[in-house]
Amino acid sequence: MLPHGLFDFELVGCEPGGEVTITTVWSDLRGITGYMKYGKTPFSQGKEVWYPPKGLRINLARKSVTYTIRDGGLGDDDLTVNGVIRDPGGPSVARAGDIKAVPMLDRWTLMLLVLLLGLAALRYTKVSA
Repeated sequence: MLPHGLFDFELVGCEPGGEVTITTVWSDLRGITGYMKYGKTPFSQGKEVWYPPKGLRINLARKSVTYTIRDGGLGDDDLTVNGVIRDPGGPSVARAGDIKAVPMLDRWTLMLLVLLLGLAALRYTKVSA
């Protein structure tokens, strides 16, 4: 899901085959879990697909997203070394199906663990005194 929509831009006059680092600043990135790009990749056999960009860094405090694109490579929508980089993408939120549950202990096992840690701490205190 793309809560801020797509950011689509075109850089013209780049060094053919060159690499650029893109930084975008957004009004609010709370809840953002990634950044997805849409387009053809060197591996998608001519199909447009969703994929994360190379070198992705999300800074929630600065509300910025930074990534790298090479002209004609992954991230350049036209996949042509021509000095033009076209890049549609946007901050994303994981879908419910993408989220995995974190296993945790049930209440009684957790209470037993706390009790055992407390007893171990008391014993350690008595031994060191």
